[in-house]
Amino acid sequence: MIFDRFPVTIFFLDFTYEYHSDDDVIKTKNGGKWSKIMLDIYGYPPNNIDLSKIDDIDYHEWVFLNGLHYDAETPTGVTNFWDLPFFKRELKKHGVKNIMNEELKMTHNNFVVGKCYKYDELHEDIQYDINIQFKIFDEDPENANDKFDGFPEDYTYCFKYLKPTEIKTTFPLINDILKSKTNYLQKIIDDIKKNGLNNPPVGSEGNHRATAFYLMNIEMPYLEIKQKKHIKY
Repeated sequence: MIFDRFPVTIFFLDFTYEYHSDDDVIKTKNGGKWSKIMLDIYGYPPNNIDLSKIDDIDYHEWVFLNGLHYDAETPTGVTNFWDLPFFKRELKKHGVKNIMNEELKMTHNNFVVGKCYKYDELHEDIQYDINIQFKIFDEDPENANDKFDGFPEDYTYCFKYLKPTEIKTTFPLINDILKSKTNYLQKIIDDIKKNGLNNPPVGSEGNHRATAFYLMNIEMPYLEIKQKKHIKY
């Protein structure tokens, strides 16, 4: 695949490009890897396509010049290489139609699966959920050993989907919430089904939303907190 007249690889097999760490790739079920480094530069697919489910992509070469992607079928160029006819055919080959699981429609935010976001890119409501998980915002930071060190800006927030079993592991307080037997949970479930999810749970914050998705037995939108590299405290 060619960008700026230099070959750059977006998708590769497990035995190539060993310098990529696990944090720099989106792994597929058949051992393939999508490079987040290149996707961050040249663009993720539209409509929240889950790249972990897309592999065995055929080889293709094209040119990226002055902000546009060109190939033999697209002499006028497109701003996103996923709009090249080749990639549209590849996505269709993998069964992508209206592009994504129904669960993805349950969040109003246009998050991309596998992409990590900066703190400043997130809605203020999500930032609030993040802030309360950091020692610096705690009234007694020296004893807040279960909270994150440093500042929220020192971390990235990676979007993914948790399966029902993963939801319960990630949010152990679900068991206590289920024992409470209140009508509050049903109200949350009804609201999500009717209006969608305004903001996904992040880190360990969002226990009632997580419990609602667990009870609905569907995958839940989620932001995982990951520390940026080369930061020490």
